[in-house]
Amino acid sequence: MRHKTEKSYTAGKTQELKATHALDIRVEVKKEPNNKKKPEIHTSVKRTSFASYAVFILTIILGAFSLFGCDNNFELPADIDSIVWADKLDTASNGMPMSWEGWRIEPYSPSSDKLQRELKSASPEQYFALHISKTFSDGFTYNGRTVSDIAAEMQENELIFNKLLQLLKAGDRLKYGELIYTEGTPEGEKWTKSLYDKTIEYYGEDFLINYVFGGEFDRARAEADLASAEVKAKQLEEARQEIYEAYHRSCADEIEKIFSDFGASTVTKNGKLFVFIRKEQLATIEISDKESYILSLAKRRNYEHEEGDIPVFENSVTGFALEKIYCQTFDGSQGYAESDSELIEKINSMIEAGQFDTDSVIISFSSSEELTEELFSGIRHENINITPKYQTSSFARLAVKYENIDLEEIKKLSGMQEIKGISIYLQK
Repeated sequence: MRHKTEKSYTAGKTQELKATHALDIRVEVKKEPNNKKKPEIHTSVKRTSFASYAVFILTIILGAFSLFGCDNNFELPADIDSIVWADKLDTASNGMPMSWEGWRIEPYSPSSDKLQRELKSASPEQYFALHISKTFSDGFTYNGRTVSDIAAEMQENELIFNKLLQLLKAGDRLKYGELIYTEGTPEGEKWTKSLYDKTIEYYGEDFLINYVFGGEFDRARAEADLASAEVKAKQLEEARQEIYEAYHRSCADEIEKIFSDFGASTVTKNGKLFVFIRKEQLATIEISDKESYILSLAKRRNYEHEEGDIPVFENSVTGFALEKIYCQTFDGSQGYAESDSELIEKINSMIEAGQFDTDSVIISFSSSEELTEELFSGIRHENINITPKYQTSSFARLAVKYENIDLEEIKKLSGMQEIKGISIYLQK
């Protein structure tokens, strides 16, 4: 669980004044002859002069603070409803590039269309709640590897995985070599030469020789290497996620400083940086690499809810029809659980991964019989969509709040013969 950190910076905070050169004040005093007595200055006159000098210096300092700080008098509107947030019902855009005043808008964010629209039409004084990130650099290095390195490894591993998967189906035929198209297999199967040549070209002789040699197919080795490739795929996905997170952590302080210095309020909450800024301020910010910053609207739920505000299910419910339940996970693991406790762990990790980004979990059902709303009356859902039975199947899609997920009810429905499959995933 992430530790909650919350910092609030107001744009009206006093900026530090750093003098680049010392102020050198010299008072020239005309020297009197040594034999001439110097005039005495009364103590009260000395005090008055010092007081006047102090007032003069204080006035300069206050004036400087006023000069440097006058544009940063930020106050978050008391009415949080007046801030532009992402809408709960926003739908994803088509991914087309968007920009405004030199800033890039996250093209795949559900609220990208709304952000672009509001930035064009809202008043100059309108406040926006933003998440700000930087374009990812493929050259960023973490634990000795760049993103490009990991991407190349993932591509190579995926190619090997797919070849092994196909080889488990074709290996018992390929062990016959050219006989498969000249004479055919003992079982009577015969390929064309062109099919054989294309198959050999796909695998590559250097790859095939590890599994097909001496007229035999080493299935055990192929299965072991396939399992290893699957494990490696998970490790590479975790490494890629780690490097993305490390990159954004490295940028967070930079982004926070830039926007707070320009008069925005920045708050780090639930592991996310929120930037509250007026449209007018956003339009006037000028930085050298402006086009590398990406804006997206923040979700109000993320800001208002506290970390840990999610349910945690205990591993006490048993009897699920596990072969029917697919749980969409975020760790690269298989969706189907091998035990009841593993299923519950998957649901818990799924919800934890999506907390503060969404209100709802989607639970969908496929059935060989007609479905009705009454069948799902035991699940407190926000909305439900049931499609009529077409040929052999009917489907239902329920949006359920975290706190209303009922594991006992899911277990009961999974045990029904007509229910053929259940899919559980986060609503984006």
